[in-house]
Amino acid sequence: MMFADFWALYPRRVARRAAEKAFDRLTDEEKRAALQALPAHVRHWRGKSVEYIPHAATWLNQARWEDELPAAQGKYGGVIEQLTGSLNVIDISARRVG
Repeated sequence: MMFADFWALYPRRVARRAAEKAFDRLTDEEKRAALQALPAHVRHWRGKSVEYIPHAATWLNQARWEDELPAAQGKYGGVIEQLTGSLNVIDISARRVG
């Protein structure tokens, strides 16, 4: 696994040497996990000010790829998703009764 692959995907490209050192300290398994988790984190950061995206070295040193990301909330704060889920439960219940 190459640092260049990680660096090409990471949206906040500052302190490259520190990030590369942090990447080199990871095990192969950690590198794989970080690269696999990175696209979800990039989607989470989309539209956010760059100041809210951690430096790459910080993200790597703190194993932030293991952080749980909040569920996508959408325009209405997840209300539609909650209602849709509730309707599915009601629909399934109605099928059992009927």
